[in-house]
Amino acid sequence: MNDIVNGSVESRKNAIYDNYDIKDEKLKKELDDFFKRLEEYASSFNDVMEFETSFASSPLSGEYTSLFTKIMTSGEPLPEEKGNEVVNDIKEEVKDEINYQARRISRENTDRVLRDTPIVGDVIQARQTIDLFNKFRRKKDEDK
Repeated sequence: MNDIVNGSVESRKNAIYDNYDIKDEKLKKELDDFFKRLEEYASSFNDVMEFETSFASSPLSGEYTSLFTKIMTSGEPLPEEKGNEVVNDIKEEVKDEINYQARRISRENTDRVLRDTPIVGDVIQARQTIDLFNKFRRKKDEDK
């Protein structure tokens, strides 16, 4: 695992350990086990984009989102200096990114299931073909 891939894993750890005081021992163990598996998974990547793409579609991504949600509902935020807007902004960005990734993965999984469903998958493919044909036709009409 190269330094950039390692940094990506570490940023996920830091988003949790640097911002939350996790007192629940069971949750701590879950986190330790998760990050151990994530490090093992990441060790096979040398390119951060390959890692991020693969991670986003792996079960580990959903597990990370689930753990982060548990932490946000059960962990106590670490004390912060008043007016530390940077930390709050980072927390919001991390939450937004986690929510976005969870929705994206859910959408992709739903699309995959629908495409594999007999008849429904055929209808989706036909609709995409019609849309593509119409796009080319409009382009051809514009060029005239």
